[in-house]
Amino acid sequence: MFSSPPLIIFLFSSFALVSSSVVITATNPVHSVFALIFVFVNVASILLVLRVEFISLLFLVVYVGAVAVLFLFVIMMLNVKLNEVSDNSVAYLPLGFVLGVLFLLEVSLIITGDLLPFSGEFLYRSSITQDLFSGAPFSHLHLESIMSVPNNMQLIGSVVYTDLFFPFILAGLLLLLAMVGAIVLSLMKTSSALKQDIFKQVSLASSESIRF
Repeated sequence: MFSSPPLIIFLFSSFALVSSSVVITATNPVHSVFALIFVFVNVASILLVLRVEFISLLFLVVYVGAVAVLFLFVIMMLNVKLNEVSDNSVAYLPLGFVLGVLFLLEVSLIITGDLLPFSGEFLYRSSITQDLFSGAPFSHLHLESIMSVPNNMQLIGSVVYTDLFFPFILAGLLLLLAMVGAIVLSLMKTSSALKQDIFKQVSLASSESIRF
């Protein structure tokens, strides 16, 4: 199905497994986060080799660019002590074992049961948006060109911007509303909050200032 060399996939998979083991065994939280970033980069590389470009870019932008950087920032700001990490990690071993067993069961079900078979039927679904000139759905206009050049970006774009255009626009409006709401809440002024007038402080003479 894929024309990618298996050796490259095995190489990135080995790097991802080694990095994931470093994430859970490293005593320094900063080193653990750096290993987690390396895991995300290797997984994104595997997806890129498998010609799943969209998910690969999502891994780099969301996980590496946002989540991992946030983890690193919080850890460096909190200044977590190493002895606290080692003392608390032993208590989570039973929970980690249970989650690991559940993960292995899910992987075995996916491999043996083929829960997500690949099918091109989604390309033949009738679109709710009709072409104003021909009356044919947008998903049928460039079907031959899409199938002749199998590109992950084209396949996702042909569905998102035709059949799912309304949920896509609605999700963008919700994100815009959340961004505007966060800005408005940060700009709200309350009378009970303590604040300083920088202009008055700078304008004070040396005789009026408090000395310790």
